[in-house]
Amino acid sequence: MENTAVLKKNPIIFRNDKQVRLEEAKKLFLSTLTEFAKTQNLSEDEYELILKYLNEAYLEKRASYLLQEKLNDLSSQLDHALKFALAGSYKTESLKDNFTKVFYYRNKRSSISYER
Repeated sequence: MENTAVLKKNPIIFRNDKQVRLEEAKKLFLSTLTEFAKTQNLSEDEYELILKYLNEAYLEKRASYLLQEKLNDLSSQLDHALKFALAGSYKTESLKDNFTKVFYYRNKRSSISYER
């Protein structure tokens, strides 16, 4: 199995517990559907229609799990930044402790020198 950091960065390979369970449920449903189609003598068109709806629901749910995971990461970063800004704790920290200030001032200085 690949490194989980690599899997999180690649949305095609990305899998969390919800997606693994979703894939297992899809496989189980497909096997049950195949048995049902044989016992009930479903036509090929009916079977294909059910498969089409199943795949649409599966892809929609998988995409929602992916977006949910990615948006949770973004939301936690924004939440942390907002708490940091509102608490005013950046005023008491030294420049060495807060690397974001260093990057900000470095970029600001280069943008000012570029404008001259």
